[in-house]
Amino acid sequence: MKHTTLLLLLLFALPFLPEPVSAATPKSGSITGKIIDQTAQEPVIGAVIECSPADSTKKLYTTSDKDGAFTFPKLAYGSYDVTITYLGLTSHTSQVEVAKPKTDLGTITMTPDIQQMDEIVVKGLTMRTTQKGDTLVYNAGAFKVTPDASTEKLLEKMPGIKVEGGSVEAQGEQVKKVLVDGKEFFGEDVTTAIKNLPAEVIDRVEVFDKLSDQAAFSGVDDGQGYKAINIVTQRGLNQAKFGRFYGSYGFDELYNVSASINLLKDNRRLTLLGMANNVNQQNFATDDLLGVLSSGGGRGGRGGRGGNAFMIGNQSGVSTVKMFGVDYANQWWDKLKVQGSYSFNTTKNTTEALTQREYFSAQLYDETGRDNSRNFNHRINGLVEYKINDNNQLMFRPSLSFQTNDTYSADTSATAATDGDAGNTLLNFFKSNSAANSAGYNISGDLNFMHKFGGRDGRVLTVSINGGASKNDRDNTKYSLTRYLNPDSTSQLNQLILNHSKGYRVGGRVSYSEPVSERVQLLANYDISYNYSDRDKRSYELPGDLFLDSLSNTYNSGYLTHRVGPGFRLHSDKTMLVVNLNYQYATLTGDQQFPTVSRSKMAANFDNIVYRAMLHLKFNRSNSMRVRLFSGTDNPSVTQLQNVLDVSNPLFISQGNPNLKPVYAQRMNIRYTRVNVGKGTTLGAQMTAGIQNNSITNSVERADRNGYEVKDETGNTVVVLDRGAQYSRPVNLNGYWTIDGGAYYGFPVGWLGSNLNLDLRASYTAMPTIYNLVRSTTTTASYTGGITLGSNFSDQLDFTFTYRAGYNIAHSTNNNEYFNGVGTGRIKWITWKGITLEANGSYSKYRGVTDKFTEEFFLLNAGIGKKLFKNQRGEISVQVYDILNQNKSFVRNVSENYIQNVTTNVLGRYVSISLVYNLRTLTGKDGKAYSRPEGRDDFRRDGPPPGDHPTGPPRGGGMPPF
Repeated sequence: MKHTTLLLLLLFALPFLPEPVSAATPKSGSITGKIIDQTAQEPVIGAVIECSPADSTKKLYTTSDKDGAFTFPKLAYGSYDVTITYLGLTSHTSQVEVAKPKTDLGTITMTPDIQQMDEIVVKGLTMRTTQKGDTLVYNAGAFKVTPDASTEKLLEKMPGIKVEGGSVEAQGEQVKKVLVDGKEFFGEDVTTAIKNLPAEVIDRVEVFDKLSDQAAFSGVDDGQGYKAINIVTQRGLNQAKFGRFYGSYGFDELYNVSASINLLKDNRRLTLLGMANNVNQQNFATDDLLGVLSSGGGRGGRGGRGGNAFMIGNQSGVSTVKMFGVDYANQWWDKLKVQGSYSFNTTKNTTEALTQREYFSAQLYDETGRDNSRNFNHRINGLVEYKINDNNQLMFRPSLSFQTNDTYSADTSATAATDGDAGNTLLNFFKSNSAANSAGYNISGDLNFMHKFGGRDGRVLTVSINGGASKNDRDNTKYSLTRYLNPDSTSQLNQLILNHSKGYRVGGRVSYSEPVSERVQLLANYDISYNYSDRDKRSYELPGDLFLDSLSNTYNSGYLTHRVGPGFRLHSDKTMLVVNLNYQYATLTGDQQFPTVSRSKMAANFDNIVYRAMLHLKFNRSNSMRVRLFSGTDNPSVTQLQNVLDVSNPLFISQGNPNLKPVYAQRMNIRYTRVNVGKGTTLGAQMTAGIQNNSITNSVERADRNGYEVKDETGNTVVVLDRGAQYSRPVNLNGYWTIDGGAYYGFPVGWLGSNLNLDLRASYTAMPTIYNLVRSTTTTASYTGGITLGSNFSDQLDFTFTYRAGYNIAHSTNNNEYFNGVGTGRIKWITWKGITLEANGSYSKYRGVTDKFTEEFFLLNAGIGKKLFKNQRGEISVQVYDILNQNKSFVRNVSENYIQNVTTNVLGRYVSISLVYNLRTLTGKDGKAYSRPEGRDDFRRDGPPPGDHPTGPPRGGGMPPF
């Protein structure tokens, strides 16, 4: 650990070592200036500034920042031509003589010029991307979509952004939150934002690393940020009403209706959403507190996701969905800012699934299942910021989620042994019916207080308190019949299982920063947290409710953590370095309350050095790199610690392990970004690597004979399995590591009038496993590449075509290699007199290399419509879904001990008639209505667009009308 710490400190010291001084350094200087819009009297953000030597054809480019300022550093002494262009404003050209270290052009005023706007559009000088600090900014006007397109369709065309199933990935990282004009939108529900906000009102999209609440509060980056997107609406809007109303009806009584409306006035924003359909459309994400949505009702053989997951995109099967949501943000008086959202949804789902699994231990498993479920979700998120005075500020973030789920499942499965040339031998049949009723909630709150000491900038004290409580109750009745062959025997199980769990967490943090110079701050912090979990499992035999004490258990665990340590922050014009090094002392306790005859207590202490470090290097205005290092611990869940057998599926028996230790993980992330404003290119690369000590994985024993005895560490028999049955238990293992890297490059293709985005990615993971008491390492490697072509020559003809292919290799006791390729495309053409033609489709292919497996299907949808109403805001259309009737839902998974293919039911071919209306009422500061003329890249009045969208608080006070 000492050598690792010294190595890290040396790594971060390298950028600050003095550079060798050349014997003959040429004289150089800089050109600076500030640009303002004469009409709006506001800074011009994103203006393109071109600088070229008077006697040369070489050109340099930069853009103006949020204050309208720009800089050309390190220019050799001499004469330069400086040209400034911006959509709708007069261009400015001047000759500048650089004969001193700094040449300031002062404030440059740009005036309206509609003719100049037309010339900029024709010449194609519209800026695609630029970089402000570590924020990558996309100009929405440089990525054309039809006027009725959603934000999702716009993001698909932007380099470095991948949209799939309602989730968004940017610069190789998952986007956790979407903001609109700097204000949060529906909490962490990214899906709702991208599917319900119209692209037509967007001015630009900003991709950045959002600081944690405490870091944003204190202004000191603590390295705990996450990827976020800020959607900036069109400049100069004072009032706006925009939304979408949609309804369709198809054969076999299929329907889909939805409505969204956004009301903006000054700093107030109110959004209302509603939807109902029975065609499996979900324009929102769902909190899966109970861990039941992704597993088809908790079927034992198939496994599923743990609790507190966040469902994004569509569920398996066919769903009937109803949803309502409201989001609100406003500035109340000058000191109080309020944001909040509420969403409700209910989903009725039917899933029919076929699972085919090939074990590396020469066994085959086939399962057919049907689940009928009804799920309800309520979610509330809030944010309150109160500026007490210039030196004191409060921030409070409450949240509440509530979920209920009722599920009925029926499963049938069979296990067979592959006996070489002799063929397959059937080992067992299994049939089960189960019904489950679940309910749970999660409530939490985080309170931050910040005090700035007068007299010196950067001297800040931050105090944070957080806490929460959760509950998860699941009552399950299950009947199963298992028939084993050779010899022939039958076992029957009829149980009532009551699984009730609850828990709470409390914590606090105190941090202090002390400036020692203009560029250096010393940091100190102390954290304390306590997490408590309690799980009570009771099993009864039916009929008669006979209590089964051998299958019942009550267990609680507590995890107390203290963390203390110093840090420092160094920042300059081109460099920022933040390092926090902490000593962590943790205590994990466990107490088995039932059965009393085997009462046991557990307590273990753990010492760790945990660290977070971030280095940001800004080589120039369009070229930067960011390095992050961090470590931390993750304690096992109470379910993993609970030492009780789960025999609800006799073929897949599991048990907890009270001796589990916390996982200690270390991770590194490097990201490089380069944009060329003049050429419109965007280049990015990222790499992530991580290792884990005491990683938690399952030790699996699969019976290859009848009477197979599973034994514990002391040699006592835990359970006896017949051939084809399986037992699993979580254990700690060392040896886990992973590395993932990729790059993307986006550029305009002039002769096609389109944008082309390329991406490559590779990953490798080594995971230690135990299978039938033999330890091994399962390695998986994946190599993927993608290409996206998006039109950019007209908002009347919009298309996007993407193809992504991957080669996957898994090595365990057996090798498995397979190829998968997915091509998608969509096109919409608004033709003569508002006649619309549109189509979208996808082609998917899975092909095994080692097992000669092939699965492929083609989905094609098409429609024809007619634009209606003033400004073609409405449309009526006829649409045909799955024209070729080939739609499938297919997934291949490779684990440490098997290959699995899962096929689930989907909607087939159907025809529908739909009517849509897009509401757009947009008003500027002067009360004049905005419009979006054909061919323009932004909204404007009967003159050019004004300055940037205001983000400051409104003048005056008073309670808002909403």
